[in-house]
Amino acid sequence: MSKTSLRKFLKDFNDQELQSLIMDVYSHSKDAKEYLDFLAEPDVAKKTEEYRKILLKEATRYTKRAFRPRMSRLRATLKRFRSLEPGDDAVAELMTDTLLALIGNGTQTWLPDALYGYIDKYMAEVLSYLKERDMMQAYVPRIIKMRRYISDCRHTINPLRRIVDDNLVKAGADLSQYDLEQ
Repeated sequence: MSKTSLRKFLKDFNDQELQSLIMDVYSHSKDAKEYLDFLAEPDVAKKTEEYRKILLKEATRYTKRAFRPRMSRLRATLKRFRSLEPGDDAVAELMTDTLLALIGNGTQTWLPDALYGYIDKYMAEVLSYLKERDMMQAYVPRIIKMRRYISDCRHTINPLRRIVDDNLVKAGADLSQYDLEQ
């Protein structure tokens, strides 16, 4: 149903019928209940922590002797959080925390090859989001700090280091003020 059709449908309802309809939607839909609860009592910090736990659990998912986060679940969870309209700062915080958890998975060990591609794409999305909202200055230092923990295995450079560096350069982050070799 389109918004126009919905407006025409709801136009004929009186206040009592609208209240009844909203209560029915509230009781039948988990997403509607969450949205209406947040609309009534917008505790952004509490909701951010709730979603942070879900995202970090999925980002650090370990099965079959390897980290295997499901990127589709991470994106769906972030999309659901954005639908609450908590503000750009809260969304940026969750996106960055999720990115840092994904990078953290590979700081001491190798990851499945496909996961490097997913992390590369996700990092580009995060940096694009931060750049569009002029928030790079606040979050890039955290990403660079995590980059310092990426260790190489013997004589082979960890691919995460290249992914992080390439994405930061593409996003236009000024890396000259940071000591990247610490």
